[in-house]
Amino acid sequence: MNLRTLLSTTTPKKTVFEVQLLLGKMKILKITKKRARRIAIYSSLINSDRIRSRGKKGILQTIDHLGYVQIDTISVVERAHHHTLRNRKQDYTHDHLDSLLSQDRQVFEYWGHAASILPVKDYRFYLPYMDRCRNLPTGWVQKKKKKCSHVIEGVYNRIKEEGPLSSRDFKPEPGRKRNGWWDWKPAKTALEILFSEGSVMVSGRNGFQKIYDLKERVLPDHVNRDYPTDIETGRFFVRRALQGYGLATAKEICEHIYIGVMLRVGLTL
Repeated sequence: MNLRTLLSTTTPKKTVFEVQLLLGKMKILKITKKRARRIAIYSSLINSDRIRSRGKKGILQTIDHLGYVQIDTISVVERAHHHTLRNRKQDYTHDHLDSLLSQDRQVFEYWGHAASILPVKDYRFYLPYMDRCRNLPTGWVQKKKKKCSHVIEGVYNRIKEEGPLSSRDFKPEPGRKRNGWWDWKPAKTALEILFSEGSVMVSGRNGFQKIYDLKERVLPDHVNRDYPTDIETGRFFVRRALQGYGLATAKEICEHIYIGVMLRVGLTL
């Protein structure tokens, strides 16, 4: 199939990824704005019947295609991640996502483009960022550690001994007053540090409250944990962005899953 034929059709069987493979063989490609819009809309799954499966299977396939769905704490009509899925799969319900996360373990929560829902099969490509959180001498994790290092081990041990816990299960220090949205109590900060480092994972949610458990009790045994090379990591995040966007600038590719900026994506491009 040549590129002209591929771009002139909209058959779901002819994927945008085929376009990208052809693009890799050319130095310059010029297409009209109309065709660029068609590619972008088709890749985003808006106004498309590409995902034909219904129920949880269809929701999982949607998340897998997009690469991530960003979680947002703000709720006016509905929280953003529910909008994202409902706009692409009309049969979507909250129960679908809850089940995929807390029962089937086919998705997990971690930092993608901000806090995100991610396919569990992609887990290993986030290991380098977990390492960064543990080992870099600077950064927000290290800054927060200075304020709550005295409670991190205790928080971890409580989860280990008692099972899944949320921030509400840890009482604030006596006399402490909260000062602003991000002024977390030490135990909440410790949970976020353990989460970022990969020691604990989100086991489920009670409403919007995250429930944490040890990684080894959440992550299924079959999930690939092989540490990726720099080349594998960079290619993974580039392909993830192009699959979701169809076409994109280098900046958009780097920022699609934001931690990719720190994980060799720029060098891959």
